[in-house]
Amino acid sequence: MSRWTTTEVQALVREVPRARTPEALRPLFPRHPLGGIRWKALRLTLPFPPARGRKA
Repeated sequence: MSRWTTTEVQALVREVPRARTPEALRPLFPRHPLGGIRWKALRLTLPFPPARGRKA
């Protein structure tokens, strides 16, 4: 687990609303797991994209 830098937080705020799927965010933040990206986005009250192809 690594800390989020200010540059990563800026990119997260910019890219999460534009992302179509969660997997599209993975290459942008290679230091963080997908669960960590989701947690940080929800913590910042960003609209995290829903997972595609999975039943609820």
